[in-house]
Amino acid sequence: MAALSAIANGGSLMKPYIVEKITNEKGETVESFQPRLVRKVISEDAARNVTLLLKASTEKEEQGKRRFLQDMRWPERQGPPRRRMPSWGV
Repeated sequence: MAALSAIANGGSLMKPYIVEKITNEKGETVESFQPRLVRKVISEDAARNVTLLLKASTEKEEQGKRRFLQDMRWPERQGPPRRRMPSWGV
C-alpha cells in the first residue's frame, strides 16, 4: 500500500496520519496536522511512468495502450553493459 501511495504522490513516501485536526467544544482548531515527507523513494519520472503503465494495463482498446506507452519517457542506460560472471561453485 505504501508503494502505491508513493507512486501517487510523485515518488514521495509520506508519513500516514489519521487525524487532520483537533477542535474544542466551540469548534475552534486546537491543533492541526499536515502530511510529512518520510523520503523520496523514486523519481517523479519513474512514478509517472508506473502510473502510465497502470493506466495502460486497464485500457480495453489497443490504441489507448499505445497512447499511454508513447507518452512515457524511457530512461537510457549509461555506461557499459553489465555482464554476469559464471559461478562455477566459487
